[in-house]
Parts: sequence; C-alpha cells; structure tokens
Amino acid sequence: MKSGLSQGISGQPNAHTTARDQFPRFQARNVTIRHNKLRTGMGLVIGSETSGGIKDIFIHDNELGLCDGCEATASQPSPDCKHPCGWNAGLHLKTTTCRGGVIENVRYENNLVHRNFSCISLITNYQMTQAALDRCSPTVGYPATVIRNISWVGNSCGSGGGSWACSVNDTCSGITVERNQLSAGYHCEYVKTYSVSGNSPPGLEACMAHSMDPPPPPP
Repeated sequence: MKSGLSQGISGQPNAHTTARDQFPRFQARNVTIRHNKLRTGMGLVIGSETSGGIKDIFIHDNELGLCDGCEATASQPSPDCKHPCGWNAGLHLKTTTCRGGVIENVRYENNLVHRNFSCISLITNYQMTQAALDRCSPTVGYPATVIRNISWVGNSCGSGGGSWACSVNDTCSGITVERNQLSAGYHCEYVKTYSVSGNSPPGLEACMAHSMDPPPPPP
C-alpha cells in the first residue's frame, strides 16, 4: 500500500521531494485488508511511498507464508530451500525521512505469519544513505515524517522477531504492541511513546524503554 507518488516521476533523482510537494492530496485512507491467505511474497506492507499520507488502515485475520513446498526458515535454510516462504517481514510498515506525510491509525490484528523472513517491522529510514538523511533532516528545514498510533495486537509468527526502527529525525509515538507471539527477540530505536503488554518472548518493555538512547552503530 502506497500513497502520493505517480509513475511519471518515480525515476527522478528528487522523486521523494517532488511527490511530497505536488501530490499531498493522494492519501490512502479507510482501507481494510482481511481474511486473505498468502503463500509467498513480501508480506502485508505499507509504504515505502507515504508522501500523500496513510490513515485509518485495519489489517486483520490474514494468513501469510502458506508455502508447503518450502519448509525452511530464515534461520535454518536447507539446500533445497534457501529462503523461507516470504522474503521480508510479514507485517511491515516502511518509509523514509525524505518521503514525508503522516502515517497514523494503522492496526495489525490477529494475523498469522508462518515462515516469513521476520515477523514485525517498522522502519523509517528504508534504504536511505547518510547523504540523503542529511539532506532531508528537519535541522535544515525539511519537515519530519509523522508516524503515530500504530498497533500490532494478537498476531502470531512462526519465525522471526519484531523491529521498531524509527529515526532520530522521525520518532514514532503511540506505538501499541500487545499479546503477540513471536519466535525471536526485539529491536527498538526512537520510539517516543508506547504501550506494550502480554508479548512473547519477554523483553519488549526494556527494548522500548531504552529506544530513545540506542547504542551507537559499530565503527
């Protein structure tokens, strides 16, 4: 699901800025995705084009990774199956600092992910270089991308963990993660406000609590 970018400008070097300035009215809003059975692919993804804004999205009771010809997981590939059924996060929201727009009121609920590469992912610096991050920084007058009121409730994943990788330039607020069953751990960066409870494995509370002061990247 994308919003705001037209095919005619997608190849331009400044496509992110162009879309943001010229197409703010192209908003994705009031969308429900439910009761689907998906074999393989990139999961249920919002973004990365969000310049027109994304609002009031409900994704529930879907089943992903139904790939009976591939029994391997991302952590344990086999010679006959080097990749799991899905090659990205099953429940995925991605954008960049340069996209802009507002992403709000998105809810993933009661989805079942069998064998995707990972379970939950929120990333606000998707495929960004440091030069692009510097160019789109609010410190030089570039408005931040707004990410707020995003929920994952009651989802179950047979492989992978959860990552909430927000940006120092685009912090996330109103993040809710409740009663999810994951198969691996967590990664958290720049989540300003959140509510978490009843998730497995344990450790998400501590991850979120330290997210506004993440460790520096390795040299």
